[in-house]
Amino acid sequence: MTTSPEITTSPGTILALRVAGRDDQSVLLRLAALDDAPPLDSPVLLALLDGAATAAVSLRDGRVVADPFRPTADIVRLLALRARQLTRDPRSPAADRRHSSWRGRHPVRALKRVFEIRSPSRQAL
Repeated sequence: MTTSPEITTSPGTILALRVAGRDDQSVLLRLAALDDAPPLDSPVLLALLDGAATAAVSLRDGRVVADPFRPTADIVRLLALRARQLTRDPRSPAADRRHSSWRGRHPVRALKRVFEIRSPSRQAL
């Protein structure tokens, strides 16, 4: 299995995605300032890598801010995926599939391509 050098720095690395609370306001302002962007509109989904805020996405308008001094491309993709899950209309799962950027792709196969996860060959089994 190939892992992305973007996120994994050690076997004990922890990535947490959570909705930011009022106590996170200073962290969000710091991320926006680092990214030279205006602050995000609430609600915000925050990514913490080993407890340090690295990126965030507004669930209202989809804008993203990220720490430019850390590799965050994979983290931003995960935030975007989770944000779509949190903001879709639960009464209309078919509508979500129609407007998804994953349209026409099997979700597991698409994720394997995105994160370069390789399955063992049939011969190895």
